[in-house]
Amino acid sequence: MPQYRNTPEFIVAAIEACWQNASTLSAEAHGTLSRGNHALALSLAVLSLEEIGKLIMADGLLFARAGDERSKRFEKGLKSHKSKLDALEVFPLYIQTIATLDPRYFSEKRFRHSMEITLRTDEKLRADLAARLGVDSTYTALDSWKQKGFYVHAGDGGSMRTPPKAIPVELAQMVVLLSRRLVGSLDFLFRDNLGRYGALAAKLRNEASDSDRRVLRESIEALLSLEDGDRNDFSPDWRH
Repeated sequence: MPQYRNTPEFIVAAIEACWQNASTLSAEAHGTLSRGNHALALSLAVLSLEEIGKLIMADGLLFARAGDERSKRFEKGLKSHKSKLDALEVFPLYIQTIATLDPRYFSEKRFRHSMEITLRTDEKLRADLAARLGVDSTYTALDSWKQKGFYVHAGDGGSMRTPPKAIPVELAQMVVLLSRRLVGSLDFLFRDNLGRYGALAAKLRNEASDSDRRVLRESIEALLSLEDGDRNDFSPDWRH
């Protein structure tokens, strides 16, 4: 039996902790925005997104061994804001994977249709945000905006700019909405399926052969190399 970095129980607990804190931060961001402090709201929303990225990294520990690439990626994510934001690129794939744990995914067409609508809506928000920021790496670019939402900084011409003047209200609204949407997807799926995820994680650890693990690693690597549009059209079934 391979010596893994963490137990399935640790991974489930890490995912649950990140989910809960992402939800708390997202709610605080929404409340702060409603009270008129849009700059701080943006920063809190980005922190929420970072926790979701950390959650995805925790999922990657399922077959991680001490010192391997997955382990190093998680450890880096605990310290690097941009690494956590970059992990959000696979959020659509991650959500689809968790959705397949729900019995309704296979028995109810309405459930699958709802997931399709959710993924397309989230992708539209991401595309709108990318257009607003004018950069390719949408999520990692949010780290610098988060800093501007927290701190006074030097603007053009050497003048000092306060957060409310540095952060466009529309941008703050978009980031807060994106945070609420992604947290909402996690709330919807994890409420009924986190226990199923834990049971599956334990089963994969105990029953998967070396060949199974190799196929799984190759499948994950292939999926991570897909373009965004292809990821959204992919319906994962490798855990069944």
